[in-house]
Amino acid sequence: MSEIKVRTLKEVKDYEIPVLKGTVFDVFEGIPQAFVGISGEAGAGKSQTLMRLVADISKQEPVLVVLTEQSPHRWKAIFKKYEANEDNIRVVFKYYIDQDFIKELKDREERVIVIDSISGAVSEAKARQVAKDLRSLVEWQGKWLIGALQVRNEGVAGGEGVEHMIEVSYEITYFQLKPQNKWILEKLRPYGYEVGDYVRLIRNTFDKIRGVRNTNLVAVDINKETGLLEFRELGKKEVE
Repeated sequence: MSEIKVRTLKEVKDYEIPVLKGTVFDVFEGIPQAFVGISGEAGAGKSQTLMRLVADISKQEPVLVVLTEQSPHRWKAIFKKYEANEDNIRVVFKYYIDQDFIKELKDREERVIVIDSISGAVSEAKARQVAKDLRSLVEWQGKWLIGALQVRNEGVAGGEGVEHMIEVSYEITYFQLKPQNKWILEKLRPYGYEVGDYVRLIRNTFDKIRGVRNTNLVAVDINKETGLLEFRELGKKEVE
């Protein structure tokens, strides 16, 4: 019988976490190799943000997109706007995620796997086991996992098991500007915003990998002429 290899904590080597650069998330110092969640209520802009991210990654390397509920035609139309390398975007349709499917993902060549969305594809009964298996892709296979999570009044759809998957979280909020949003209004006025306008904001709410919490707010605009997403960094401030 083989012996268990035990090391002291001093013998465990520190390692540098690879960071994915050259994407819209450079406003948050890139994306570390982790299980990344992009959360928000229905209609907040999760899928479109994911599409912009995939388009960016495709210009550098292959990326696998797992579609659990979104129309592929919508994704394809948006990728054309961002001049994505469509040869580097591989798509699989999967209405539910289970252990057998995760085993298949392990052998894929793509380092980056994007899931839209996780919340609807994992049953609450199996969420914890699926979470462990997905996390193993990051920890043992060197993958990036990036997924959309739908937020409802009672919390993240899919329950605690889904929430515990996430190591780095970006939250998208969509709301109407009010007079009390003084700091945000001051930052947005140069871009033509006034009281009563609706705004999308994204922020990094926690980062277990790098051990930081970046509260930079980023406004997500849609350019009226091109229809492209524009990310405007506003600085450090909590959402009011």
